[in-house]
Amino acid sequence: MIKDFLHRLLGARTSPSNDYLYRTRLPSELLGVFFDATIEVHALLDQTQPALEARMFRKLEDAASLISARFSVLDSDRAAFEVTIGLHDPIPGLPLRIDRVRVRLSADASAIETARAVQDAVQKTTLIQMRYEEQVRQYRSLRDHFLQNPSLARMWWIREDPNRLTALADLSANGKPDPFETAVRLLRESTAEDAARNEVAAILETFLRELPPEARKYLISQLAQILNHYERPELAGELLSTREAS
Repeated sequence: MIKDFLHRLLGARTSPSNDYLYRTRLPSELLGVFFDATIEVHALLDQTQPALEARMFRKLEDAASLISARFSVLDSDRAAFEVTIGLHDPIPGLPLRIDRVRVRLSADASAIETARAVQDAVQKTTLIQMRYEEQVRQYRSLRDHFLQNPSLARMWWIREDPNRLTALADLSANGKPDPFETAVRLLRESTAEDAARNEVAAILETFLRELPPEARKYLISQLAQILNHYERPELAGELLSTREAS
């Protein structure tokens, strides 16, 4: 009577050949979405211990759940294969030999619809993320190349409209701070390298301040030549204007 009750409770049936059939639900990779599972087992059970079959079922279900939870219900065949392979391995706490296991997995229409909806949402999110990453890459390329210094920034600004040359001249002659200098300074990323350059600038400032006036003018002239050599005439001009002030 106890054995018959356990069979009804577990949805299982047995035959004298020690073949067992269990039907249960196994988790998928999505929370709340399950596989419908059929587990066929051939094992040598002590027929005088009916509780042993219930224990075997629980152990098989626990082991199968750990494997099935890695798969989508959209991939039932692969999940069934992996669960079947996994259940052939020794199962801790199961004091009997299982000779053969076969697992079949399926999913109802609702589970499949949910999985597909989630898959579509993940794909859309991935595409959006890739699009944003590409935009960031483009912005970084713009900053690292065209906005590296004011001269390149000016060339980038007029590259598609030569008529902007006139406007560029007006911007440079209006007596206001150079907008390209300002843009480059604001858009450049602060890094450890920038901090090192700032430290060098502070050292040079201290050195210049302590020089006699004539020596300071001479050094400023030399620095202006270096700036011109590196195609930074606007900075050279600013530097020479400080020489006159000193």
